[in-house]
Amino acid sequence: MAEYGSGAYFIKRKNGGGGKGAAILVIVLLALTAGIILLAVFLPKRTDDGNTAGAPVSNGEKKFYYLVTGESGELTTALLMVQECSARGGAGYLFNDGTYRSVAAVYDRESDAKDLAAVNDGASYFSLAFSSSSLKEKDKSALSYAVGEFFITLTDAAKELDRGTITDSAADCAAALACRKLKTLSLSVQNAALSRAFDIASEYDAVGDSRSLLSYIRFVHVRATVEIYYALSVL
Repeated sequence: MAEYGSGAYFIKRKNGGGGKGAAILVIVLLALTAGIILLAVFLPKRTDDGNTAGAPVSNGEKKFYYLVTGESGELTTALLMVQECSARGGAGYLFNDGTYRSVAAVYDRESDAKDLAAVNDGASYFSLAFSSSSLKEKDKSALSYAVGEFFITLTDAAKELDRGTITDSAADCAAALACRKLKTLSLSVQNAALSRAFDIASEYDAVGDSRSLLSYIRFVHVRATVEIYYALSVL
């Protein structure tokens, strides 16, 4: 399964002169790279619909986008698809909306899911919309954590683990701590359906799971958003 990353790349070329000009070019590129990094740090990420990425659910809708590696109407085939997806580092989550879908990952920007679906054979994506309009303020606050800080923490843990810029132990710790906080919040949520969803979503045991850590974190990530979606859909 292909993944995207961003960064500055310098191509070393052979030439017979122009050392001074090359040095100036490198300095300019370094300055531009530094500027891009500062913008990435201080400017908020934006979703395709103009909302800040990871923003809490308002009275409107917030959407998450799910990368699918395959679909089937047969359970046996679907189970093989999720097993293959997991083996390649994907979530391997089996979503059923009348058709079994093997979900590899979840994103808060449609462009991420769309671009990845375009470069992976047989892949597609779908979205789920979340709304908190029927919740009380205390429950809205807990939901904001689930679709905000919690979502971003697991996104970053999986992304950095996939890139090799973080250790297994660091990624595992970050994801586990986020799940513990979600578990604690589930105890104070007044809506019974949402409380149960948080309880299930916060289950975390990477050591006891047979899949890779990357696959497991992505699985927990997808499972959490789906469980919360189901809880909100019955309000």
